[in-house]
Amino acid sequence: MRPVLVLLSALLLTACPQGPATCEPDFEDCGPDDCDGDDGDDEMMPGSPCISCHSPGNLDDRSEARDDDDDDDEYFTLAGTVYLFANGGEAAEGAIVEVTDDGGNVIRMTANAAGNFSSWQAVTPPLRATVEYEGEVLEMRGTFDEGDCNACHACAGEAGEKIYAVPE
Repeated sequence: MRPVLVLLSALLLTACPQGPATCEPDFEDCGPDDCDGDDGDDEMMPGSPCISCHSPGNLDDRSEARDDDDDDDEYFTLAGTVYLFANGGEAAEGAIVEVTDDGGNVIRMTANAAGNFSSWQAVTPPLRATVEYEGEVLEMRGTFDEGDCNACHACAGEAGEKIYAVPE
């Protein structure tokens, strides 16, 4: 009976999705002017604290809010990267990150191929967030006041894990 249990356990472990064994830091230590990988597209530097660069005064002295016709002068009020698992690794492309502010305003952002999401819409803290992926909805515990999600959701960040879409 014991060999059957060992075999069954091994099969279950290989059948269940798993993320990296340890947290993958990606571009977590990046900031203005200190990382390669800035090719200027929406899939740049997943895992980096987006708002540390995409904020007024950090984009070639451009401090205007993004307008729908001009992607060159954008700064973010909300931004981050969503992965399949809490330790990072594969991006959760297509995940919907929904943030609700204190006034009840709801902002829905879709993660791109790199897992990156962002918004320039004004928000009023405290904020609440959910991640929806393939029919599962995960709700962030508690509220938050800052929109630079990757600043806390980093390997050594206050959250202690990445933003993730697949329940563990």
